[in-house]
Amino acid sequence: TTASGAAANGINGFGDVAGGGTGGGGTVPAYQHAGIWRNGVLLRDIGVIPGGNYSMANDINDVGQVTGTSTAGGTGARQYAFRWQNGVFTVLPDLPGAFLQSAGFSINARGDVAGQSNGGEPVVWKNGTVQALPLPMRLANRVYEINDSGDVVGTVGTLGVLWRNGQYVPLDPWPGAAVKSSSARGINNAGVVVGDPSFQPGQSLAAVTWTVTPITWRNRRSGSSK
Repeated sequence: TTASGAAANGINGFGDVAGGGTGGGGTVPAYQHAGIWRNGVLLRDIGVIPGGNYSMANDINDVGQVTGTSTAGGTGARQYAFRWQNGVFTVLPDLPGAFLQSAGFSINARGDVAGQSNGGEPVVWKNGTVQALPLPMRLANRVYEINDSGDVVGTVGTLGVLWRNGQYVPLDPWPGAAVKSSSARGINNAGVVVGDPSFQPGQSLAAVTWTVTPITWRNRRSGSSK
């Protein structure tokens, strides 16, 4: 039996899906490559970076640019962030540091990529240059999405975060929540952030949006605002 499987991680406005799949070999897959699917059919196996042996696509924009991660070498191999377009891989530079590991998670219409580098620091890549996103302290974090204006959302520690114009903006949980935690998972081109916070005891988990302005921010849930 040939081992196979697939994962879908991102979708663009035309319905093209980016992800990765395994294949070849026997009960153990011989390879895992990033790919693009259209109308439920594999459109293209985009392969791996030069000298690589693994790749996974995490997002795709409307012009078909893909970002993700690829490795070169054997077990414990170095992990590289990449941008791919029309059959060409561009390996994105690492943030200087002791941990040369990078991953691209989201790509906008301009080809800007948001992800992590140097063992988990949030970054963006613009015009091939890596830029660190500010953190109040070194905490576990996850970058989720970048919009076409360059706003980035994610989670740092136990709070959702918006990075806008070089500023770190924490997104508060629902007022009165027993546990002060939130997670920001997406942002549209109007700057509205979607995610999930902790609520008061007895309330079920629900999705919320945050609207951030230069002066204040607003939570919305079930049509009301606070």
